[in-house]
Amino acid sequence: MNRPPLLTGTRRAFTLIELLVVIAIIAILAGMLLPGLARAKSKAQAATCLNQLKQLQLCWQMYTDDNADVMPPNKWSGDGQGATSLAGSWITGDTRVDRTPTNIQNGMLYSYNRTVAIYHCPVDLSTVLTKPPLLRTRSYSLNAWLNGMEWPENTPSRFVRSSQLGNPGPSQIFTFLDEEEHTIEDGHFAIMHAGVNQWENMPADRHARGCVLAYADGHAGRIGWLWPKRLQVAEYAKPTANAQDLADLKRLQDGLPVR
Repeated sequence: MNRPPLLTGTRRAFTLIELLVVIAIIAILAGMLLPGLARAKSKAQAATCLNQLKQLQLCWQMYTDDNADVMPPNKWSGDGQGATSLAGSWITGDTRVDRTPTNIQNGMLYSYNRTVAIYHCPVDLSTVLTKPPLLRTRSYSLNAWLNGMEWPENTPSRFVRSSQLGNPGPSQIFTFLDEEEHTIEDGHFAIMHAGVNQWENMPADRHARGCVLAYADGHAGRIGWLWPKRLQVAEYAKPTANAQDLADLKRLQDGLPVR
């Protein structure tokens, strides 16, 4: 019987230096790839947020069409402990303490898209104030001037029907937006017209220092901020920090209806 020839010589192993070189190369490649993956993830999350706001805006439009052009109510009340959206509004309750989606389901828009997930930004990791710290159910608020309450008088809005949104046009008037987690409570995004240089409520900047908004004509988009919109604690009626912050505020004020 023929036998295979015996191997002559020995199999060469990696040296420690060669292993370290390979590990270093892998680390360099990972360092090059990870920022790209992070940017791709960020863009995907922003796209999800955009899609959700478009769906909410579609619900807003269908409600308006079904109710003789009257926009979804956006009423609130304060009790000294915070603000809560009232029954009959597009949303009810206070997202800081809502432990279940019940207040979303009780809102006037829920019947048009019975999906709780579209009310929450995928980047929003804020939790309810009570323990255990569950993720909040809602990240978005609705422009206070659209069948809500006008500021600073806090009186019922003069803009009740969508046909009243002519100055500026519907493509410029924002409806829903991603709100900063320290000021969001009810579903009512409070903001004053140009000339008052303070933030009543603060928009979020979760998307690469930007915010996602929906508009009355049905489209949605992201706007980037010149100055960060991050709070450490709840601050209302907060003066603008500088000229850049004021320019950001004016961009939203340009999206308010006027007569």
